[in-house]
Amino acid sequence: MKRIIELIELLVNEHGIKEIVFLDDNLLAQKKKLRELCEKIIERKIDLTWSCLGSGNFGTEEIFRLMKKAGCWQISWGFEHVSDEILALMDKKIISKKMQETIKISKKAGIASRLFLIHGYFGETLDTINENREALLSLPVSEMHLTYFMPLPGTLA
Repeated sequence: MKRIIELIELLVNEHGIKEIVFLDDNLLAQKKKLRELCEKIIERKIDLTWSCLGSGNFGTEEIFRLMKKAGCWQISWGFEHVSDEILALMDKKIISKKMQETIKISKKAGIASRLFLIHGYFGETLDTINENREALLSLPVSEMHLTYFMPLPGTLA
């Protein structure tokens, strides 16, 4: 963690960087490292805003509040779909309700949410599309990115 903080300080102090995006989709899963990162940014008074990727399996109001205090303003969630049936077909290890609750908790802590969604996956029906739409409209998100599922030759088991 020491090296990461040194690099952040170099970017901010020597190059005038004002924002960083952490593209590690396991950042929230590494609770100890995430806590240490946030505490060091706060302790060293690093003038920086940042965002990151996240999985709805991880995150508590406490850690989201610490992230906010350390300058985090947005989490990009790999939400994919609201339907547990479709998530299971995608082999996602998450339950939709848990993801929805995590997004609401992060919003309560003052962190914006960006969702990445997949439309047109195998097994999707008009019912699952409507379920997806209704649930998404009820969530406190600032951005949604919709990708149409397109299997390419050799990519499916």
